[in-house]
Amino acid sequence: MSNQWESYFTRVGENLASVRIDLTFTNPEFRPDFLNTLLYVWVKLQAPNENGLTTDEEAQRLLVMEDKLIEFLGAEYGGVPVGVVTTDGRREFYFYGESGDDLHNELKPVLGEFPDYAFQFGHKSDPQWEHYFGFLFPSPTEFQWMQDVKIVTQLEEQGDPLTPRPVQHWLYFRTAEGREAVKNQLAAQGFTIEEESEHEQAFVLSVTRIDAVDLGSIHNVTAPLTMLALENDGEYDGWETMVVQK
Repeated sequence: MSNQWESYFTRVGENLASVRIDLTFTNPEFRPDFLNTLLYVWVKLQAPNENGLTTDEEAQRLLVMEDKLIEFLGAEYGGVPVGVVTTDGRREFYFYGESGDDLHNELKPVLGEFPDYAFQFGHKSDPQWEHYFGFLFPSPTEFQWMQDVKIVTQLEEQGDPLTPRPVQHWLYFRTAEGREAVKNQLAAQGFTIEEESEHEQAFVLSVTRIDAVDLGSIHNVTAPLTMLALENDGEYDGWETMVVQK
């Protein structure tokens, strides 16, 4: 299985949702034309927690179920797993395959191995992968959350107390005007301008500010930076900081 699976939390309607997505397929080389059919299997959880998500006790059974689906849909339909959503007391498995012909009959023996679960399943044509990019794929701030988790985890593994220290951020813009507008706003928010340059037809801005780097604190910084960059025809490219030892 791909090593580019990532997880994040979001909301589906009014309900909390946990999403796992394989980011391999953001690269069009891994989305050949013959993988043009969305295959989905929904299963009703037997014992969801108070948020409608999976309990530890049920998680192992669902992983066995997922492995069975990956094996069967891969062999019979050329299906590749692309995402898993847990929300509102159900788990949703999503694949892209070459077709969904006779899925109703073909899938019954596999689902029959889990007689105490109730399933919904089906398929639809989706040559543009609209479900992947429109439903499974994280928003810009959710994507940044995943990047923040990675960096904070690395710091924690090195014994960092995640206390306030200088944090450097990088932003790229398509126009000098966009960079200038963001620079002025960030200066007013207490950021120090570290660098303004041009790189491969992009206008670069680097800023620093002293902030705590626990996950909640740093994401409260990076999420607004992400949106501010987008609103000014730019992109937030992440942050870095020194490791602090306890």
